[in-house]
Amino acid sequence: MSQENDLNVVIKDLIKEYITPEYPIYRVKYVHTYIHESDDEISNNTEYYPYVLRSRVVSRLMECKRCTNDPLALLSDVCPHGFRKMCIHNSCHCIFPSTIEEFNRHKIVRDYKDNVDHLTIINIERIA
Repeated sequence: MSQENDLNVVIKDLIKEYITPEYPIYRVKYVHTYIHESDDEISNNTEYYPYVLRSRVVSRLMECKRCTNDPLALLSDVCPHGFRKMCIHNSCHCIFPSTIEEFNRHKIVRDYKDNVDHLTIINIERIA
């Protein structure tokens, strides 16, 4: 009987975590625009463009939280990986609670990292 009770406890905990998760999960759709250095070689027949502007539409699941637990980083409004409103670093994918609030007010959010990367959040949907 203890296995059945253990199973019930696990199921109840999973349901509770899904309904009221510590970090809600959102599906975030955004346009990532960045400057890419061209790999094209200079030739006499074509024009050479050393930099190319690239854009891609990305849809990603993200937790709603700050991207770090470092107390010093929490004092800043900027992600330690560069963006101000969300983190798309290879070790962390999260969107900040203030960004969700801004999107709910304006239905669009723009963000940037230096002069190379720009993000435009075009849709946010809560999943869990």
